[in-house]
Amino acid sequence: MMDLFEQVCNPTSLRSVNERIVSAFAAGLRKLPGYGGGTMQASSIKIRLQFLHTALQWAEDQKLIPECPRFPTVKVPKKRPQPVPAESFERMLAKAPDARMRHASIKTTMDYYANVDDAAMEAVLGAKRNRIRNRAAEADAGAGTGDGASACQETTNP
Repeated sequence: MMDLFEQVCNPTSLRSVNERIVSAFAAGLRKLPGYGGGTMQASSIKIRLQFLHTALQWAEDQKLIPECPRFPTVKVPKKRPQPVPAESFERMLAKAPDARMRHASIKTTMDYYANVDDAAMEAVLGAKRNRIRNRAAEADAGAGTGDGASACQETTNP
């Protein structure tokens, strides 16, 4: 990390590190090549600046520098989960050693993606494995019978 800092900014001494040099380091990181082509991503820049900040705070605690300089804030966009391609998922399941592990993988993945409807979950997991959900559905269906008013419905006063 410090080698990268020296390569990008080339500070003359530790005491010469100030806000201007830290900003130059952040700008230099933005120009460096990234892993997938293009330039370095904001998340990588943020992590490297955090490492440098930690090192400079330690240097301040050790009285090597008078104070730790202020650092620029790097805004990292939120990353949405990406769906797993079906063929990759099937290859992963094929490598599972036993049926219990395959079942756990399916359930974990289905829980992760909330857009899977109950019918698909029932088809994959089966009625026996999904008995808690079945009981809740039966209780909801049974609540509608009787005098027509369930405990959750609001009553209005005339």
